[in-house]
Amino acid sequence: MTARSIGRAGTRGTQLLCPQPGSLASLTNRFDAMRRRFSKEGKQPLFTQPPKARFAPILYDSPPLRFLFDLRAPDAQAAFVPWPFTKIVSLVEHVRDSAAERLRNAQPDRADEIDRVFIGREATEADKLSRLKIMPIPSVGHQHADRAIRRLLIEIPANCPLRADDIAWSFSGLPVASDGETGEVWSLLTAAEDRDMLWHFGTDGAFDAWRTVTPAALPQKAARRRIEPARLHERSEQKDAAERIAEEALAAAAVRQALRHAGIDADIASIRVQREPFEGKGVRAEAFAPGTRFAKERLWHVEIALMKPVRGPLLIGDGRYLGLGLLAPVRGTRAIFAFALEGAKPTTGQEGAIARAARRAVMARVQEQLGRDKVLPSFFSGHETDGAPLRRGHHAHLFYAVDLISHPARLLIVAPHIVEHRETSKWEEERLRELEKALAGFDELRAGKAGLFKLTALGEPADDDPLCGSARTWVSATPYRPTRHPKRKDDVKDALIADVLAECARRNLPRPEVEALCDLGLRGGVRAHIRLIFAVVVDGPVLLGQKTHEGMGTFQPESLGGPLSHPG
Repeated sequence: MTARSIGRAGTRGTQLLCPQPGSLASLTNRFDAMRRRFSKEGKQPLFTQPPKARFAPILYDSPPLRFLFDLRAPDAQAAFVPWPFTKIVSLVEHVRDSAAERLRNAQPDRADEIDRVFIGREATEADKLSRLKIMPIPSVGHQHADRAIRRLLIEIPANCPLRADDIAWSFSGLPVASDGETGEVWSLLTAAEDRDMLWHFGTDGAFDAWRTVTPAALPQKAARRRIEPARLHERSEQKDAAERIAEEALAAAAVRQALRHAGIDADIASIRVQREPFEGKGVRAEAFAPGTRFAKERLWHVEIALMKPVRGPLLIGDGRYLGLGLLAPVRGTRAIFAFALEGAKPTTGQEGAIARAARRAVMARVQEQLGRDKVLPSFFSGHETDGAPLRRGHHAHLFYAVDLISHPARLLIVAPHIVEHRETSKWEEERLRELEKALAGFDELRAGKAGLFKLTALGEPADDDPLCGSARTWVSATPYRPTRHPKRKDDVKDALIADVLAECARRNLPRPEVEALCDLGLRGGVRAHIRLIFAVVVDGPVLLGQKTHEGMGTFQPESLGGPLSHPG
């Protein structure tokens, strides 16, 4: 939404009728009127409509309005006029104060309210949710981008007491830089036509890994110990490893608090703090301190990994209303998509039904995204264009696994290159990006008799993940189905072990020792529980055998239990 499509904040979302003063009395009146709604006038029956109860329509989960402005020259060519990257605080303060003054002059009776919304003056803790955010948008996205500020994003929360169009008017055409002696204006805030730069800050989807572009200002208790510049090279002033670890631990704890204050309720998988930027064109944290109220020791670059993806843009820390603590998602091609299975309680033996239901749902969502007239790629369907099953040398389509060890249970959608322990190809990366878009909003799965599941997207699996961690010994979590049915003259167990070894070779795994417990099923089908003992540590997930694309042949580390976890 640009500054030209102006509306009132809080005009979208879920509308619910909520009680207000007089609601109880109106319900009593309606009840009494309902009892007298039928009457007679002579022989003619009459119906009187009871009065409606008094409830106010209130919007919940209403997204904020965002207006994007460019910093452009006032001449006819209107070229960008970049602002220095490390001077973002002075830019925000200047623009904020100028816009507030313009709006105060137009609405003098609301001066105190304007100061609370724009500047935070006399604001309480409850007022923070209604304050607008001014975000300088650095130019990023290319290795040679200079990160100068050419755009300004104004975010107006849904419960802001001021009209969104009034706020947008206060910023539109505002002088940003001028010559103090001659009064010549160098740049103005102009409504942006192109919003593509916002893509780099996570407005197009949800992400679970984020890094600061501008450092976060953390509380004083998380500040590093200051060393006098004249004593930088004295041995007594040098910080040892223990002191550095302690400082980073305090900073990480402050980041957790900052995320909570910013309204990010996702569980945190990991936090990393440092003074150095995470990208080549970035700037060290202390470079943003001059001219601000924040000591350089309070500024940290932060990298966070969340257990649940969240949408951007994100700002954290004490300087989030001044442009500090701006985060950008770490964009990479995701290869494992995990969802918590809530609602129904899956039981052992239902893994295949859940995996097959998930496979059908994913194919339908991808088809809807690509268009009904497009052929669904074999990466998602597992079939050739003529409908025949894929018969290639490797498994070039998605795997599905159901984890009943975790609480709650999980559904995993795994890219083939992860299972085969190889590098991904360019066409697979394209398909994975299509998959990520298709899985946005995937929050429900109907799996027949297994039940109706509510899905919650999870972050990337951790190093100690039950299925995706590392171990030397792996045991069956779901039964192994051999890729080739053993011939009658063959010993079933020997044929099964040979089949497992061939599968490990196809998955680029080292040759293991194999122990097998066979079970002859209906019509002579073979199902087995397997223990794999590798000479080295192997990374999961380990998926082997027939029907691995539908939840079978899933392995787990022996330490987590299983039919063959203990000899005998």
